[in-house]
Amino acid sequence: MSERPAPSFAVTAASLLRNERAVDAARLCASGLQYYPDYAGGYILLAQAYDALGQPEDARLIREEIGRRFAYVVAETAPVVAPVPAPVPEPVPVPVAAPVPVPVAAPVAAPTRVPLLVLIDTAPLSTDQRIIKSSSVRLIPGLEYTSLRFEGMRSRGRREIAHLSEPPAFREFHTMRRTTRPAEQPREPKRSVSLEELAHRLEKARMPRQPVEVAQSLAPAPQPGSGPTVVTETIARIYMQQGNFERAIEAFRTLQAAKPEKHTHFEQLIAECERARA
Repeated sequence: MSERPAPSFAVTAASLLRNERAVDAARLCASGLQYYPDYAGGYILLAQAYDALGQPEDARLIREEIGRRFAYVVAETAPVVAPVPAPVPEPVPVPVAAPVPVPVAAPVAAPTRVPLLVLIDTAPLSTDQRIIKSSSVRLIPGLEYTSLRFEGMRSRGRREIAHLSEPPAFREFHTMRRTTRPAEQPREPKRSVSLEELAHRLEKARMPRQPVEVAQSLAPAPQPGSGPTVVTETIARIYMQQGNFERAIEAFRTLQAAKPEKHTHFEQLIAECERARA
């Protein structure tokens, strides 16, 4: 996409024509008129560029378009005479590419502005004096539920601030109440405790540990191979995921004995546990 030319592209095109760069001037004018179609000077310079390129028919069409679109603009219709170059001794023939005609953008007719009529529906006046109250309930973090309810005039009257009672008399209002402190009870003097009495209290506070140790020794030791009372395939697979393959194999063998119809299935799982254990 070509870069948008500056609004003063006609000034640049005029300097290009003076420097015998008619092709660049024609391209600049054509691209500028695409963005500024109401610029009369751009059409005039484009016609002059076509005259300099030796295309009088295209220049004539552009001047006719200027006269049709800009009737109030007096365009200079005389073609630009290119200066005759000075004779150069021993000219070297240089192949020159034929100038590529630049297509002229078709003039875009400005759309006429049609006034728009907007019909606004007005709501009828209502004598409803109720107000809407909302209350939000937080269901989970980030999700709240808001309920709306109409509050009538009666409930609004109950919510209004009641009138204040009459203030007390001036003397009673400024009279400071005396604060009465409760009488302090006399503190009992601290009684000194001998070391023998402290030692006797410490002996009473000691907990006997021998029955606890005996109870622990009498408790039955847990059997290492005992599994859960209820064995299911889910529990056995959990043992596999935890890496306890001994328990998993034992559970699968129990299921294999309880469900003979799945003997092959449990045999495959037992083999898988043995491979993982190895």
